[in-house]
Amino acid sequence: MKNLKLFLVAGLLTVSAPAFAQFANTGNNSGSKRSSSSASAAVTEKTYSRIELSYNPISITNDAGDDDFTTDLTGISFGYVKGFSVSKKYPIYVEAGLRLTYAFNSQSFEDYFDDDYYEGAGDIKHSYLGLTIPVNVAYKFAIPNSEVSITPFVGVTLKGNILGKEKYEWSDEMEEAAEYSDVELIDEKDMFDKDDVGKDYQWKRFQFGWNIGANVSYNQFNVGFSYGSDFSELCEDTKTSNWAISVGYNF
Repeated sequence: MKNLKLFLVAGLLTVSAPAFAQFANTGNNSGSKRSSSSASAAVTEKTYSRIELSYNPISITNDAGDDDFTTDLTGISFGYVKGFSVSKKYPIYVEAGLRLTYAFNSQSFEDYFDDDYYEGAGDIKHSYLGLTIPVNVAYKFAIPNSEVSITPFVGVTLKGNILGKEKYEWSDEMEEAAEYSDVELIDEKDMFDKDDVGKDYQWKRFQFGWNIGANVSYNQFNVGFSYGSDFSELCEDTKTSNWAISVGYNF
């Protein structure tokens, strides 16, 4: 339902954008030549490119049973975006890109499981590496009498999951107890290995999702914000969501 609401909002934005642009451009015509030329540049620009660096936290949520179980990772992304004009009259663009993301976290077992039973057991670390291909529809609004533009966008993503690891750093007490009980402690799990995590929790290599956001550009410099989630599951009853704050350079 939340996804449906987001796309309805995005659809209304896309439908109303030409009318808003018509109004903005009319205002520009009654102002200075600089304002008029800025609006014209926004309409006639054929292509643009952008490189960007993002702070990109990721949440992995399993919603099986009564309670959701979420793992939050700190993510950093580096990406490239290319925009192509698809209208001679309005500044509507199709954007395609490539984004490489590395995400990680480290926390104690009792915090991870939210259970004092695991107090003193040690730490668990997660690491993730993925490659995302976003394809978006964007509309560029030129701000009159300035070099600023605002570009909201909405689209779909194809994500390739390259690496997923869980590493365990056991406390001395746990290692001593395991040795005394003749139990072998696991040091690491590969999330793509069925033997390590089981069939239901084995991660998929490819996922399909969506994202929505906006970019603000001043001359060649860009700041953006976006949010996205999955259509397809990462594993049984498990999906990811992410948001990003980015800085970039247009050329």
